[in-house]
Amino acid sequence: MIPIMKYVKAECTVLVENESSERILDAEEILIALEKLKETTVGRFEDVGNTLKPMVVWKYDGYMQATLYRITDIATDAIEMWRRLKLVSAVILARSLMETASATYWLAKRAERKIADGNLDGANEEVNDLSFASKITKELPQGKSVMAYIDEVEKLLPGYRDVYDIMSEASHPNHMGTLWAYSELDKESFEVTFFSKHPDAENFLEQNMPAALSGSLSIMQIALDEYNKIRPALVELGQQDLKKYIKED
Repeated sequence: MIPIMKYVKAECTVLVENESSERILDAEEILIALEKLKETTVGRFEDVGNTLKPMVVWKYDGYMQATLYRITDIATDAIEMWRRLKLVSAVILARSLMETASATYWLAKRAERKIADGNLDGANEEVNDLSFASKITKELPQGKSVMAYIDEVEKLLPGYRDVYDIMSEASHPNHMGTLWAYSELDKESFEVTFFSKHPDAENFLEQNMPAALSGSLSIMQIALDEYNKIRPALVELGQQDLKKYIKED
């Protein structure tokens, strides 16, 4: 298990060790920071003055804001399930949180590389492949395996993949996600007792949820910070491309 990740003033990640009783509070503090950031987003996009916003910028802005809304919703519900010791529900939500944060971080890093190379078409392709991906509509991009996103974060935060694997194990309808989560075997009487809350749920969640929640929310903040840094260059590339087409017309 990796240490608890705590994000401080949207500047850098800081590793801190906390007592079990404080772990939910740490995740909630990060969630509050993201909620404040969410309040600064807009409900619709508009051009500023006479400056035309390139389509690629609309795509990136839209994806970043949509994932911000998604991640704060998921994190809120994950914390509530943790409080109620709903083990499987909490873990499934935490796993989704890790995937969302990882995908957003992956896109920000890919965009950074494309923009550094002056490759606007490449940056546009990256956001299309992620934001319009579908496994059921053949006409749309098929997208990548979520493990590509998780492994990208692993480079920045070693141990992130291990936490994700634990969350996945408890999320799937296999032993850990079914019999272990909802039953207990009496080895002497060979009787199986079923329950809605596993006796070890609190311990399991305290061992794994802090890293999943706090780590994901920190990664999400880093992704947003990265995008804010590269966005001016993306706008400039897009506007240069627009001017080229205007001149050709």
